[in-house]
Amino acid sequence: MPPEVLQGESLSEKSDVWSLGIVAHEFCSLEKTWQGASKSEIKKKILEEEYEPISSDYSPELRDLIYYMT
Repeated sequence: MPPEVLQGESLSEKSDVWSLGIVAHEFCSLEKTWQGASKSEIKKKILEEEYEPISSDYSPELRDLIYYMT
């Protein structure tokens, strides 16, 4: 769920870009971007933008693109 929605804001194009960045991250890492023991833990990680970057095996341009989208 995009950070804007978690903060009570409405969806926008920014939410769509963020979501695309998350999908790209998950395709590259083959893992969920955020994992936690509870929904509140995952929400906290999303709002604080805590996630493991994709492998350095990928190009710096792709890594930057995902970073700027999220």
